[in-house]
Amino acid sequence: MCRVLLDPGSESSFVTKKCITMLGLKAKACDVDVTGISSVSVGKARGLVSLELASLIKDFNFDVQCLVYPKVTGKLPSFTCAGETWDYLRGLPLADVKFLEPREVDILLGADVTGFLSLPGRVMRDRLSPVAMATELGWVVSGPINHSGLVGKANSSNYSVRVHHSRAELDHVIQKFWELEQVPEHPQWTAEERACEKHFELAHFREQGGRYGSPLPFNSKVASLGFSRHVAIRRLEQVERRLSRGSHADQYIQFMREYEALGHMEEVPAEECGEKLAMTNYLPHHFVLREESTSTKLRVVFDGSVKTSSGLSINNCLLVGPKVQDDLFYHLLRFRFNAIALKADIVKMFRQFLVSKSDRDFQRILWRETPDQEVKEYRLITVTYGTASGPHSAARCMKQLSLDYKTEYPEAAEVMGRNFYVDDLMVSVSTKETGIRLQTDLDILAAKAGMVLGKWDSNDSQVLTHVPLESRAKNSKFKIDDDKFVSKALGVHWDSLND
Repeated sequence: MCRVLLDPGSESSFVTKKCITMLGLKAKACDVDVTGISSVSVGKARGLVSLELASLIKDFNFDVQCLVYPKVTGKLPSFTCAGETWDYLRGLPLADVKFLEPREVDILLGADVTGFLSLPGRVMRDRLSPVAMATELGWVVSGPINHSGLVGKANSSNYSVRVHHSRAELDHVIQKFWELEQVPEHPQWTAEERACEKHFELAHFREQGGRYGSPLPFNSKVASLGFSRHVAIRRLEQVERRLSRGSHADQYIQFMREYEALGHMEEVPAEECGEKLAMTNYLPHHFVLREESTSTKLRVVFDGSVKTSSGLSINNCLLVGPKVQDDLFYHLLRFRFNAIALKADIVKMFRQFLVSKSDRDFQRILWRETPDQEVKEYRLITVTYGTASGPHSAARCMKQLSLDYKTEYPEAAEVMGRNFYVDDLMVSVSTKETGIRLQTDLDILAAKAGMVLGKWDSNDSQVLTHVPLESRAKNSKFKIDDDKFVSKALGVHWDSLND
């Protein structure tokens, strides 16, 4: 048997933790703020439980959901009451025959159920005496007692008043849930990320031809950077031995020749060759094979994490910037939002952005086409894949391009700043006309920064007809069924022909 308090001033019903433990019930986890009078927080309800309650005097039962709380109130009434003069209440089938004795309350029923428990019927004597009211649980009693005595007590220092009003902030909890599910408008960046972003804002530049660039964002450790040329020599010899055992030497050589021909690296003049402590750094390199790639099967990777003689790598000396592109999930979601989908990528994205001339000696490499040749020194003049600062530098240059042209090309600039995941563009629009215009403007906008967009694909053939053949995706589809070919969109299979 549980003792219940009816409280129409409470927005929720409550049960004590002790009560559900005695009943052998398990509560579901929740996190609900509870406030009392003056909207003062009284804590959090951590559990929610369903109860079936029954009347002790009649055949009546009902279900109620209660928030679990350590204690719903103190003992009620606050002191033992003398009810000898309440003869007008005698004979009523009371819900609690011991209502005059101070006892613990196990359950507080709030406004969510008290309304339907009330029945017509009220018994009272006068304004200063208790009132009995009929409910489905029996007659309940409330009202003033020994009024004259209590007035005197109210003037003393040890008299207390208990107020039973509570508000479960469910609406606040729901609001907090949705706030947690939303993408933060202002990401919480670390001190290092803020410093890296500030460095870019103050030091980025743009060449006359339109290409963007920035200095390397060094931290204070760069002064302790050690020697690295000996490591680069050893790693070059390892690559040569590996190439001699396979069939990839020609691809490696072609990669390096193209790197230099495109102006992405330059040979170091003879008078400048040689290692200078804390002023030069040599990046070892090796190759990885990507059989699934439709463009470059072999890619040369530069290693910015190799330790120098001091134990520090160049990556240890670079600030790592914040993410300035949305997470993958949001790109996929927006890609599916409208009827017309477009996909493309930036050709050699990292290498479209420059590194300041003063910092290029920290991106030196050693190379020769055959082991019988003399080792030559080169320096990479663009953002390098494999350095800790590279991803932020490249993405931030793209962001800057979108900011610089948001007035001249508002639609394309917004897409440039919002719909790229690293070098992959994924966007959807509502009409073919919009898709054609957007594709054209994006090509123009990219060209202003010296970039080229390639591998264009769309689920609408009319949009693709406006893309030059050499800029369309080629051999990008693979077979997943007898008669079904799909391409990949950020790792997800996409059937552009039937989408």
